[in-house]
Amino acid sequence: MRAVPARDRSRLRPRHRLNRLGGSLALSFGPSAWRGLFKRAATIACLPAAVALGSAAYGRGQVPDPPVIHASAAILIDAETRQVLYERNADVRRPPASTTKILTAILLIEHVPPDELIEADKACSETDGSSLYMMPGEKIAAREMRYALLLRSANDACVAIAKHIAGSVEAFAEMMNRRAAEMGATHSHFSNPNGLPAKDHWTTARDLALIAAHAMRIPEFRETASTRYRTIKRDPRNKDTFLKNRARFLWHYPGAEGIKTGYTVTAGRCFVGSATRNGWRLISVVLNSPDMFGETRRLMDYGFTAFEPVEVLPAGGFRTTVGVLGGASSSVRVVSSAPLRIIAPRGTQAMPALVPSIRTPTAPVALGAPLGELVAKMPNGAAVSVPLIAATAVRARPKPPPPSKAWPRLLATALAMAVFLYGSASSKTTGRFRNRVATRVRGDHRVGPRQR
Repeated sequence: MRAVPARDRSRLRPRHRLNRLGGSLALSFGPSAWRGLFKRAATIACLPAAVALGSAAYGRGQVPDPPVIHASAAILIDAETRQVLYERNADVRRPPASTTKILTAILLIEHVPPDELIEADKACSETDGSSLYMMPGEKIAAREMRYALLLRSANDACVAIAKHIAGSVEAFAEMMNRRAAEMGATHSHFSNPNGLPAKDHWTTARDLALIAAHAMRIPEFRETASTRYRTIKRDPRNKDTFLKNRARFLWHYPGAEGIKTGYTVTAGRCFVGSATRNGWRLISVVLNSPDMFGETRRLMDYGFTAFEPVEVLPAGGFRTTVGVLGGASSSVRVVSSAPLRIIAPRGTQAMPALVPSIRTPTAPVALGAPLGELVAKMPNGAAVSVPLIAATAVRARPKPPPPSKAWPRLLATALAMAVFLYGSASSKTTGRFRNRVATRVRGDHRVGPRQR
């Protein structure tokens, strides 16, 4: 191709510019690069048709079928209501591998200030698996330990945290089990803080989803789980460590927020994921999955495409009254304390049935006291609830004034007088009786009064 003088380049016609661009591309792109370019162009050309087809199907109210998931156990839930959108063997016991560290991170945030130093001992340095390679005596701030757990998946850091909080791994495991139960994860048993294989260390996909949903409500956890890179500051005897989040889902899925990968031979590949779109967060779990990130993506796509959040009632939208026992007022007003939201199939017209469950309180009743719940039941069997609380305070009914303190003395005095009078009367009666008896004995009764 003939070179164009610099002074004439500004007067190039459009076709010359196109030819020059084509020549440059031809010189810089190889055959494989051209094939990739043509594939991208074909994909872009097909996008309008795909969008139009999807919009048409969407407009007809059609929702996609549930995805085909090959994981041994899986679940997809709404993070706020805990409503289940998909499940597969969700209550079957499975080893959780390093997804255990979600619960360990929760306890770390709840029990240790972020700047407090956590020291490693010899047992930490002897822990198997992925590691931060902490030296005995090394101290790292709790804030940095969060990243070591969720980004590096450091097993040695878990042991250091457990001993720092509870004194031993065994005592920390007891804390884990209690805290899990408080979150509703009642079908799990944890025996260590890192998820290394153990006979009595197991959970379910449902329990892991509940733990993850709670974790994502904690700002510190949410910020840590969604971090891609982090350099953590270490003990002066050791170099600072650069960490990269291993969850590819976080890098490639729109709205992804982490959360945690896991793998052991017995557990297989596991992943707990979180994604948010337009303020709506979903939590997914796949355990022993042949394609943990791909199946997580399919679950999330299904959730965001097939369902939508629907607000049935705003906060305070449900109002009623209930009787009060022993109150200055005979009843108390009851309202819903939060918006009632359900996750419904897109395009559905069916509204849930509202079923209140309210207990009869005994006064006094404080303002905001929990009195029950309002349950929304969908035709497909799904149900969510919001608390019902007292909208007013009710004082206890005033008690009658206690009797005077003088009444015991008055009663004692009255009893004493009664005894005295009774005794006196008895004495007089006895005396008369004795006189009559004596008179009869002497025969005086034969003589009339006048003959004496």
